[in-house]
Amino acid sequence: MGRVVPDSSVWISLNRQGLVSLIDINEADDYYLPAVVYAEIITPALDSSRSLEQRQFTRDFSTAVLGLAEFVPINQKIGEIYAELALFCRRSGKPRGANDLWIAATSIFLDAELLTLDQKAGFESLPGLKVRF
Repeated sequence: MGRVVPDSSVWISLNRQGLVSLIDINEADDYYLPAVVYAEIITPALDSSRSLEQRQFTRDFSTAVLGLAEFVPINQKIGEIYAELALFCRRSGKPRGANDLWIAATSIFLDAELLTLDQKAGFESLPGLKVRF
């Protein structure tokens, strides 16, 4: 049984396919939901420019995700790992998005594999991070 942190790209892909696709998730793994990923997937449910139906679909999807993955809030240790990753990126001259670094830091904290569809994010070059595409 493995520890897995699906990033926003994975959840968004599942959302676009419909809730039925959630059944396809490997039940042999334990899934974790970083606070930042939850914020990214719940945002459309709070967007008043979207239709009520779209917002409700997103809310239902977010609720389903919370039933499949354990929510992980940001804590002091995750903050320290984030800072180390941010310094690594600055020193290497390869900036990353703040949310990507929070997700990576949470994965490292959990000693979990980051599952992503985003091959452009450069996750594989971050020290201490295990990545699955």
